Amino acid sequence: MEGAAVGFVCSLFSVPVLFVKAVTNLRDAEEDDMDAFHVNLSRATAELQCVNRRIIEYLASCE
Repeated sequence: MEGAAVGFVCSLFSVPVLFVKAVTNLRDAEEDDMDAFHVNLSRATAELQCVNRRIIEYLASCE
Protein backbone atom coordinates (compact mmCIF):
# COMPACT_ATOMS: atom_id res chain seq x y z
CA MET A 1 0.00 0.00 0.00
CA GLU A 2 2.82 2.39 0.80
CA GLY A 3 4.31 1.69 -2.62
CA ALA A 4 1.12 2.81 -4.32
CA ALA A 5 1.23 6.17 -2.56
CA VAL A 6 4.90 6.70 -3.42
CA GLY A 7 4.27 5.58 -7.00
CA PHE A 8 1.38 8.02 -7.33
CA VAL A 9 3.45 10.97 -6.09
CA CYS A 10 6.32 9.97 -8.37
CA SER A 11 3.94 9.90 -11.32
CA LEU A 12 2.73 13.41 -10.47
CA PHE A 13 6.31 14.68 -10.70
CA SER A 14 7.39 12.41 -13.60
CA VAL A 15 9.96 10.69 -11.41
CA PRO A 16 10.79 7.09 -12.36
CA VAL A 17 10.31 4.58 -9.56
CA LEU A 18 10.83 0.84 -9.15
CA PHE A 19 9.54 -1.29 -6.30
CA VAL A 20 10.92 -4.71 -5.44
CA LYS A 21 9.05 -6.58 -2.73
CA ALA A 22 9.37 -9.86 -0.91
CA VAL A 23 6.57 -11.86 0.69
CA THR A 24 7.33 -12.83 4.26
CA ASN A 25 4.10 -14.43 5.43
CA LEU A 26 3.38 -18.12 4.95
CA ARG A 27 0.00 -19.03 3.56
CA ASP A 28 -0.21 -22.51 5.06
CA ALA A 29 1.49 -21.82 8.40
CA GLU A 30 -0.23 -21.35 11.72
CA GLU A 31 -0.75 -17.69 12.48
CA ASP A 32 1.27 -17.89 15.69
CA ASP A 33 4.16 -19.86 14.20
CA MET A 34 6.86 -17.22 14.64
CA ASP A 35 9.68 -19.70 14.02
CA ALA A 36 8.38 -20.40 10.51
CA PHE A 37 7.91 -16.67 9.94
CA HIS A 38 11.52 -15.92 10.91
CA VAL A 39 12.84 -18.70 8.66
CA ASN A 40 10.79 -17.35 5.75
CA LEU A 41 11.82 -13.77 6.54
CA SER A 42 15.47 -14.79 6.40
CA ARG A 43 14.98 -16.55 3.05
CA ALA A 44 12.99 -13.68 1.58
CA THR A 45 15.58 -11.15 2.73
CA ALA A 46 18.45 -13.14 1.22
CA GLU A 47 16.60 -13.50 -2.09
CA LEU A 48 15.68 -9.82 -2.12
CA GLN A 49 19.32 -8.92 -1.58
CA CYS A 50 20.34 -11.03 -4.61
CA VAL A 51 17.59 -9.61 -6.80
CA ASN A 52 18.39 -6.01 -5.82
CA ARG A 53 22.06 -6.57 -6.63
CA ARG A 54 21.13 -7.93 -10.07
CA ILE A 55 18.81 -4.98 -10.73
CA ILE A 56 21.51 -2.47 -9.75
CA GLU A 57 24.10 -4.20 -11.93
CA TYR A 58 21.69 -4.23 -14.85
CA LEU A 59 20.79 -0.57 -14.47
CA ALA A 60 24.46 0.37 -14.16
CA SER A 61 25.22 -1.46 -17.42
CA CYS A 62 22.52 0.52 -19.25
CA GLU A 63 24.28 3.87 -18.76
